[in-house]
Amino acid sequence: MSRSKRLTDLLKIPPLAGLDHRLLLDEQGRLPFLSALSRAERRRIKAEGAKIGKRYRDILLDLRHSGVGYPVDQILRDFAIEYTHRYASSGVSTQPLSFNYIEPFCTVRLIENTVAPFIEPCRELDHLFSVGDYFDYITAQDSPSFELSELLTLREGLVHHFTQNGTITDFTYMTAEGREFVISGFSMVRRGRSLHWYILGGEVLTDTEWRDRCENNAEIRLDDTPPWKRPFLAQSIAQSGDHFGPPVALQGTSNAIRTIIAGETDLRTARHVARCYMSETENSFAMFCDDPEPFSYIEDPARRADVLREMQKRVEDASVMWNLAEGFFRLVNYFQCRFTVAPAAVKLSEKSQPRTAKGGRGVGAHFKHVASLEVSDVKPLILRAYTPPQFQLETEGYWKRTDPNSYGKDPEGNQIRGRTWVKAATSWRGVSFLPQTVFVKASISSAKLQIADYINSAQIDEEEKDATKRSGVVYVMRCLAMRDEIYKVGWTSKSAKQRAEQLSSATGVPNSFVVVETWSHPDPEALERGIHAMLNPYRLNEGREFFKLRYNDLKAIIEGEIERSSRH
Repeated sequence: MSRSKRLTDLLKIPPLAGLDHRLLLDEQGRLPFLSALSRAERRRIKAEGAKIGKRYRDILLDLRHSGVGYPVDQILRDFAIEYTHRYASSGVSTQPLSFNYIEPFCTVRLIENTVAPFIEPCRELDHLFSVGDYFDYITAQDSPSFELSELLTLREGLVHHFTQNGTITDFTYMTAEGREFVISGFSMVRRGRSLHWYILGGEVLTDTEWRDRCENNAEIRLDDTPPWKRPFLAQSIAQSGDHFGPPVALQGTSNAIRTIIAGETDLRTARHVARCYMSETENSFAMFCDDPEPFSYIEDPARRADVLREMQKRVEDASVMWNLAEGFFRLVNYFQCRFTVAPAAVKLSEKSQPRTAKGGRGVGAHFKHVASLEVSDVKPLILRAYTPPQFQLETEGYWKRTDPNSYGKDPEGNQIRGRTWVKAATSWRGVSFLPQTVFVKASISSAKLQIADYINSAQIDEEEKDATKRSGVVYVMRCLAMRDEIYKVGWTSKSAKQRAEQLSSATGVPNSFVVVETWSHPDPEALERGIHAMLNPYRLNEGREFFKLRYNDLKAIIEGEIERSSRH
């Protein structure tokens, strides 16, 4: 059922919540025990159910309008609404397979003075980051080392959302089938020794493929659905239709299928415990996973083996997606990363102190910028080479859900509520696969360039700096590492070529600077000030000499300022 229809329908239903429908519902999804009650008792139950239904309606409206509004945190609210819907309409035992993977990001609560449960997201931290800059950071030769066990220090139960800023299609990945895959965001939360995570993204289709998916509308079948879920699902199918419907587009795209890749990873053993791939259509999620527990209800051993075999194949086909998820495990470290430049170098360079963009309150959120560069006498980070990890799959057991109020054992024998660890030889999984404040991260690559600029500027001969007037050139340079039309405008008493070589030889600069054009002038320093004043609307950073605009416009401004200054 589509989420908008699920929400609409739920707001109209006065539910009887908290009842285990496996014991109470008949084959038509009704409550047969009600017919045995007196009329007065039925009226009382109906009145109480109406009150609970109104409270559910308020809860769902609050859920729908909560969060900062990015797709990666809104999808969590979509799931919370779906789970609450099932609690409200049919009890606690009809949750979908996605519940096994998304539930750790949520908290189960009871409506006040009732036993009616509802779901809400845990406390969240939201971040904005550049995917391109992040992957430059983790793949660089000077990238800091990382151990998965470091994430054991994350605050338990605190959800970390990371949203890609900019255009989603600027950075794409290739699947094993050679298809493009785009990323909208990544979320993770620690529960004990387990890291639960999900990627929100989408497989990119051509226009023809998208039309074919829309026309190829498969029928929803309940053959492999647990018997106790069928009454509820049958009612949903009757309301929304018995076909999957067209694919749902990922926000920000028109032809990428909204997809969730989720899993649980053991932070101590660095092994995946379970993984799931969900591709969304209008009325359902097409889903496969490598967790055997959800299929334990299939009594026929041959049929169960066929289902697990098909799941294994689908997981193998999506192996690159799990490697992609592993790459995002370092996002917390990326936001904490700082590069330092000594105060003496900044002073000698005669350049402004590095500045961080101002934060402040925006629409629905408060923004705080996180710097990648700071002035400090503290030694820089110890940097080491980085090799992306390859996490194996846990094959010694799996989690089995139990009654929410019962206790089981974790892999180390400790007591844990609502589930238990099953030690079993699941060899079919033992396959080797191919390898509300929003924090906005500043670019690591730009920080490296800024350090190089400070150091090289500080190396200019101080005697030369004492001269009040000297001839030289104003130059325009471009660094090949910078996208779009971004130019450095400055002056030098030497040749522009020498200055470019100085900047290009600095450690940490990813690509060479090239000279685009120069202009000789008897007082280039004074000319530079006038040019920078004219270029101020196009400046990328108050403390930097980089500007983003079309080169023809840039050249016209420089030559206009030269012409103006010539009159004086």
